[in-house]
Amino acid sequence: MRIGLSSSLKHDTPSQWAEKMKGLGCGAVVFPVDYTAPEELIEAYAGAAKKAGLVIAEVGAWCNPVAPAETERRAAMERCIGQLKLADKIGANCCVNIAGSTGSRWDGAYKENFSEEHWEKTVKSIQEIIDAAAPVNTYYTIEPMPWMVPKDPEEYERLIAAVDRERFAVHMDLANWITSPEKYFNNED
Repeated sequence: MRIGLSSSLKHDTPSQWAEKMKGLGCGAVVFPVDYTAPEELIEAYAGAAKKAGLVIAEVGAWCNPVAPAETERRAAMERCIGQLKLADKIGANCCVNIAGSTGSRWDGAYKENFSEEHWEKTVKSIQEIIDAAAPVNTYYTIEPMPWMVPKDPEEYERLIAAVDRERFAVHMDLANWITSPEKYFNNED
């Protein structure tokens, strides 16, 4: 197992970033720039990680590909596709996002997040992102959340079957599923 941080910490250069991560005992990192960065900068960060022996664990998308507002949804889909292509190019383990929400807050808790219509939009958005990016070296993943898809392991299993894409995988964040004393005490189940 490799330990990493979600923060890229304050740094001035890609090599300084990698040195700081390594110095803290990290073996895995979150890629600190996105797909809109200049190619030379992307290559410099990827090279610095490789030179330091750091695994690029993930590239974050962090947006709402099922947003109710069409303009926001299109921008989010473009970002997800771009981030997945970036993750594939640099050999990251995954590109991660959340499913998205039905309301104005991209990661918000709404009753409609559990509707059949939202489920279908979620499945379709994941399929479209993977199909458009066509990754071969990485996976698109959804971080589980207690207030949206996938809310539990069974729903994640159902989501994997519904998406039906080889390059869709699990991003495990157990803390997001331990949301009650019952789940805490029975988490092995």
